[in-house]
Amino acid sequence: MENSKNEIKKILDTYELYEDFSITNDEDIKHVIQHRKNYIPSEKPDAFFKQNNVIYGIEHFQISLYKKLKSGDISKQAKGSQCNREKMREDKDFDLHPSIENLLTALSDNLHSHSGSFEAYRDRLTKDNNCKYRLIIFVEDSSESGYIVRKRETQAINPLLLKQIANIFLEYKDDIWGVIVTTGNEKQKRITGCTLAELESKLGNGELFDANEYAPFEVERRVHVAKEDPTQDSNNITIRLFDRL
Repeated sequence: MENSKNEIKKILDTYELYEDFSITNDEDIKHVIQHRKNYIPSEKPDAFFKQNNVIYGIEHFQISLYKKLKSGDISKQAKGSQCNREKMREDKDFDLHPSIENLLTALSDNLHSHSGSFEAYRDRLTKDNNCKYRLIIFVEDSSESGYIVRKRETQAINPLLLKQIANIFLEYKDDIWGVIVTTGNEKQKRITGCTLAELESKLGNGELFDANEYAPFEVERRVHVAKEDPTQDSNNITIRLFDRL
């Protein structure tokens, strides 16, 4: 089950990850997160991990706070232009428009597009394994500054504590056992997770928060890519702290 992409290994190699188990009491999901270096790369799903008589299918995808166009996340377009300047006709400017709405849309769209393969993931991993099967969705927030804060505050919230995010995952509770999320900045990210049963319980007990009361810590990001001179590139961020006072 080789997978040349090995998407999860890229996360481990790219970011300094720190564990956050504040929203879960489930020892199995903690164990899966703690042993992330032992995931076996695969293809549909992206990886799997076996513990005792349980095999975990792990499917990864990226989301971000940035505006999504038909051709994909606008931040990826900016990076693509930086890598292919020779194909540019002129300088380009990208307004990334970070928002929680963008994040929710990306999460919903990705889960919907992957859901058609959930049954195939299970069949593939259980074909030669007489094991209990559990599917985990591994979500990587690729925003350069993925922090979400309550208005008038600066402490970043765990995104799994937002009602709207929980509701999106719970649409697939019959197929998904657990979720892992990484979020932070381009160097360091929090890795957190919980089971969907825990997420549903927190939602029912009123322990989750309304995303409408929160906002990205960065409210603007504009990227300039120069055709001829890379030193003229810019990546300007605006943080309006007074909006939170």
